[in-house]
Amino acid sequence: MMLLNYIKKNLFFLSLTVLVTFSITFLSFALIRNYIINKATSYVNKEAILYDELYRLTYSLSGDVKLKMQQKTLDYIQSVIDEEWPNFCKNDNYSTPKKLNEIYEFYYNYLVGKAKDEEFLRSSVYNLIPRIKQARYERINYCCTFHVKPKPGIFENIHERNKNFHV
Repeated sequence: MMLLNYIKKNLFFLSLTVLVTFSITFLSFALIRNYIINKATSYVNKEAILYDELYRLTYSLSGDVKLKMQQKTLDYIQSVIDEEWPNFCKNDNYSTPKKLNEIYEFYYNYLVGKAKDEEFLRSSVYNLIPRIKQARYERINYCCTFHVKPKPGIFENIHERNKNFHV
């Protein structure tokens, strides 16, 4: 009976305590979730910026090689948007890693034996491709670990911009 009287007298304070506890828990969850989504988005942005850098390297190429390289880069970005995003973390049977290797091999085959003036381009590509692979790995690993799927907005923006300037 004493416990019942105690509860009746302190019902307001008990309910306030419960309300504050739930509020803090919800706020903590929302903050952590927001942090995770922002971190995942930063990985997406990092990777997309590297693709944009790779695309811009194509402007230092000439003629047909330039067009092929631009198309391969745009195809890669399109495969990220069309294949990886809809099936994110469900399977690994994407053509995107193969397309990235094709880009690397195309650059490698084109640049082997070229003049010294293409040395900068060669070293840029050789440094850029592993950074892209690492950025892709980080994006996929982080997003799948925390089961978060950020929007591919920056990929779509870069793809659209580069597609419009495609010569």
